[in-house]
Amino acid sequence: MFSADDILDAEVSGANSTEYVPVPEGEYPASVSKVGLKAVGQDKDMYVLEVSWSVDDEGVTEATGIDKPTVRQSVFLDINEQGRLDTSKGKNVNLGKLREAVGQNGPDAWKFEMLEGASAQVMVNHRSGQNGEVYAEVKRVSAL
Repeated sequence: MFSADDILDAEVSGANSTEYVPVPEGEYPASVSKVGLKAVGQDKDMYVLEVSWSVDDEGVTEATGIDKPTVRQSVFLDINEQGRLDTSKGKNVNLGKLREAVGQNGPDAWKFEMLEGASAQVMVNHRSGQNGEVYAEVKRVSAL
């Protein structure tokens, strides 16, 4: 087992990478590795579900040089006046599509943590960052 001190005291040779290699655009089988909720907006009164997908594709592993390539999906959430997830007509449609893709959009009780480990087909697109970086993100999910 390594300690923080071992890492800080270690001498390294060679330069570090300075460019991130994004998951290539395309459709891939993937599974949810992590979910989290982020408060956004000036008053931190809006919420975004952050879903990390682990891409299961040998070509992506080779292209990125990453053993377990991941890509993120951001889903804005509609919250009702009671501070709960809004399930009324026309609300949380993207969350509904995500749940549908992983077979979890039924009438039974559901929690966000149930997404972890679920699998689907993800469509990955690229977007440009402020400094010219390229970021890969999930634009659509569908059932495998």
